[in-house]
Amino acid sequence: RVAAVHGDTSLYEAIQAALEKSATPAARSNLIGTLGQFREAALVDRALAYSLTDKLNSTEFLAVVGGVSGHPDIGSRAVDWIITHFDAIKAKAPT
Repeated sequence: RVAAVHGDTSLYEAIQAALEKSATPAARSNLIGTLGQFREAALVDRALAYSLTDKLNSTEFLAVVGGVSGHPDIGSRAVDWIITHFDAIKAKAPT
């Protein structure tokens, strides 16, 4: 996860690919959490968009936005994303 803070596009893509091949819940959780640790704006946007795809289930996707929102330098980006994508988040979230 620490590497993601300063990670680039190739690291992001490697993590996403590993996640899509991951079979165990523990590995998935770790990789999903890592997606929320990137700090480059374009990669943050990619991670947030990815969280709403069918690649992450209704109990996994909020870990990405949680990771993004936990950092003061980009936390407001997560808030803006939540407001903009509220309907999609509501539809995906467990009831």
